[in-house]
Amino acid sequence: MATEKRKYRIVGARPLGATNHINSEFHMYRWGKLPSEQEFRWHDHQWKSIKEVESIINEGHEVMTGKYFNNKHIEDGSRVEFVLRVTTNGGKHKIGSLPDK
Repeated sequence: MATEKRKYRIVGARPLGATNHINSEFHMYRWGKLPSEQEFRWHDHQWKSIKEVESIINEGHEVMTGKYFNNKHIEDGSRVEFVLRVTTNGGKHKIGSLPDK
């Protein structure tokens, strides 16, 4: 868990031609201030891979979708989370029926 919880917003997404979006990238901003700054603001955190976004979430930071306005304001959207998804419902060995040991 992170020692300091940070706020991140995803304001853009690009699939890079992947049909399953595994190689997607997400344009992120991070809330904070640089040592040379007096006030907190949104900083461009560049395009991040899905693995990088997952890592930020796993570290305990807040990640949400958002819409960027006027080169400085981000309107919050929805919380971002990662889940395990089974591709076929009703297939063999349903995940809910697997033993817990």
